Amino acid sequence: MYNFLVQNSLYVVLLVALTVWIGIAYYLFRLERSVTKLQESSGAAHVGNRSRE
Repeated sequence: MYNFLVQNSLYVVLLVALTVWIGIAYYLFRLERSVTKLQESSGAAHVGNRSRE
């Protein structure tokens, strides 16, 4: 097992980096979904669409 990790260390690093990026993307997706639900429930989703008076 150690020899595999030593010989393929580049692939191990790339796999770890890919896993981290996928985790960050998943977290941001869930966070965006939660924020959208909170905005819809509070009625603040249309704040940016107010007309100037």
